[in-house]
Amino acid sequence: MESFLERERARLPLWLVAGFGTGIASWFALSGPREWLAIICIGAGLALAAAPFVSCTKDACVGWIMRAGHGYRLLATRSATRIDWRSLVAACADADIVVSERWLPKACKPSWLKLDRKALERTGGVAIRLSPNPHVDTVAERLGRHPWALTAKSKSAMPLGLVKGRR
Repeated sequence: MESFLERERARLPLWLVAGFGTGIASWFALSGPREWLAIICIGAGLALAAAPFVSCTKDACVGWIMRAGHGYRLLATRSATRIDWRSLVAACADADIVVSERWLPKACKPSWLKLDRKALERTGGVAIRLSPNPHVDTVAERLGRHPWALTAKSKSAMPLGLVKGRR
């Protein structure tokens, strides 16, 4: 994967257009928050797999990201397979940022940011800014209500044309 990315470095603008197009296609193809959570986690896993300082198993990846003179240790789950509780809690404790499509135990306490299913259902999509003053921007706090962030209770208030399966 890394060698592929190195060969494609000169074509980055074309890949950005392809990524944007994929995002638009996903808007029409993905119907609910669970599907969006899965895409977010798959993207995190792919980003980790392509990073230079990464170690992956079939269930999780641990990576090291350098930004603004500071190193961040990232943990991302890749499957729904059960991971030993002690191993998972220890990996969380060693990480600065944890991203997972599953609910993580309360004992999973990274040093900075925990984005599990519970957190992502509450925040929607997130942008993690690893600048000299790291912070997180969320869809919920920046843009408010969107169809992909609506709960089942609030879907009934949407116009008929925007509710899945109705025309």
